[in-house]
Amino acid sequence: MFSNFCHLLKKEIHRVALYSKDGTIISGKAPVTPLQNSNFDGSFIAFCAQMHYMYSMPMNRIASWLADNDFRIGRGTIGGLLSKATAVFSRLHECLRQAVLEDSYISGDETFHKVRVEEKNDKGLKIKKGYIWDLVAHHLRLAYFFYSRGSRSEKVFEEIIEGYNGTFQSDAMPVYRKLGDGKYDGINRIACLQHIKRRFIDIKEIPKAAEILRLFNLLYDREHRHRIGRDGWTVADNLRWREEYAPPILARIEEKLNAVKTDPHVPADSDLMGAVKYALNEWEWVPAIFSRGDYDLDNNLIERMQRLVSLLRRNSLFFGSHKGGETAAMYLSLVVSCRLNGVNVMEYISDILNRCASWSPTTPLEQYRNLLPDRWKRSETAD
Repeated sequence: MFSNFCHLLKKEIHRVALYSKDGTIISGKAPVTPLQNSNFDGSFIAFCAQMHYMYSMPMNRIASWLADNDFRIGRGTIGGLLSKATAVFSRLHECLRQAVLEDSYISGDETFHKVRVEEKNDKGLKIKKGYIWDLVAHHLRLAYFFYSRGSRSEKVFEEIIEGYNGTFQSDAMPVYRKLGDGKYDGINRIACLQHIKRRFIDIKEIPKAAEILRLFNLLYDREHRHRIGRDGWTVADNLRWREEYAPPILARIEEKLNAVKTDPHVPADSDLMGAVKYALNEWEWVPAIFSRGDYDLDNNLIERMQRLVSLLRRNSLFFGSHKGGETAAMYLSLVVSCRLNGVNVMEYISDILNRCASWSPTTPLEQYRNLLPDRWKRSETAD
């Protein structure tokens, strides 16, 4: 067994006694472990998950770290344990998806991670770029990562978003823009100001771009003068404040964007014109950001969460298979949801794994709801 804290490694040896009673041989029982044919309890698997998916430590480095602490285990065994544990988490993961889609305000994004596949690419390598998707529920502070054989297709997104009613914030990827075009009933799309603003940051040495950038920064300056929950500031207060400061600034930005668009001295293929056209194409969904007091100005929350994928990509290079991508999506969902709710990742995964291992695969999803990080309470029987 493995202790609940990574600085204290402890291997426990349980001697199983055999004794006879009335001619019958009776065997004692060792402590229950969450995975069949495994001597590791949930805390060891939780430790490995935390090191790999939260701190982006490759499997071989985890194995080396453990060996340095006189706990020898192969990287393959670590990967196998993490993979086997996903069978316990699968229903919890689906419950997490349902909970996220119950929030009235979510954001969406996707990022890539290389994956090992059977077929060779044009360089003769069995590696391809796969995509992992992410949704975050702003009110519940829950995240749902999803991987479907690395696909970035519209069909994958439709699987994720199916049944959602509420507000969806995103960049301008075509599949997201269709939300604003009315293809999906019940979904209201709002834009991401940072994606618009970045294009002007990249060319801020151009005077006209600098003027527009200054106005975007003015929106952020006004917004950051107050924060919901601080000094009694409420969502209603924030909405009133937005209704006061935002309209005149937005009007000035739109005016300058249109002035550049119609300026014959600005080349059609210039970076400035590209930035302006991107902004105007998104402008329909910009004012809606300020229509409620609790919408973020941008998608930065979800992009910060995607950095875990970026670090994993840099340190571990690729998923070993599509199954590895699915495993990563499941653990990233739990890790990020814990962080958003201020829950200790290792304690959470250890407790949930030990608790759910005995549950039937047909356990109703609603039974898992109180185990999600926004409602989780540590089991009284946890070590």
